[in-house]
Amino acid sequence: MNPINEIVAEYAALKAQADRDQKRLKELRAQILNVLPDGGSAGEYQVNVSRPKTMDWAKVEAAFPASAYPQIWTALDRDAVKDHVAPAILDTFTTEGSPRMTVK
Repeated sequence: MNPINEIVAEYAALKAQADRDQKRLKELRAQILNVLPDGGSAGEYQVNVSRPKTMDWAKVEAAFPASAYPQIWTALDRDAVKDHVAPAILDTFTTEGSPRMTVK
C-alpha cells in the first residue's frame, strides 16, 4: 500500500473517532449542565460553569442615537459610551453567551 494511502486512512479513522468523541462530549456536557447548571462537586471532580456576557452594540446604538448623544458618536465610540453611560444601564444591553465548563 502507498504510504500516503495509509496516512490518509489513519487520518480518516482518527477523524471519525474524534467526531464520535465530540458528539459524546456534547451529550455529556448537556447532562452535566442539566444537573449542575451553576457548577459544583462531582466525586473527585469540580465542575466550574461561567456564562460570559458580551455587549450587544446594535441595541446600544438604537438606544443612544447620534442625534441625542453626539458626544459618543462618530461611528459609535464604544469607549465614550462606557465613559458617559452608567454601568448599570449598560448591563441591560449585555447578552449571555453559551455556558463554559471546565472539569478538573
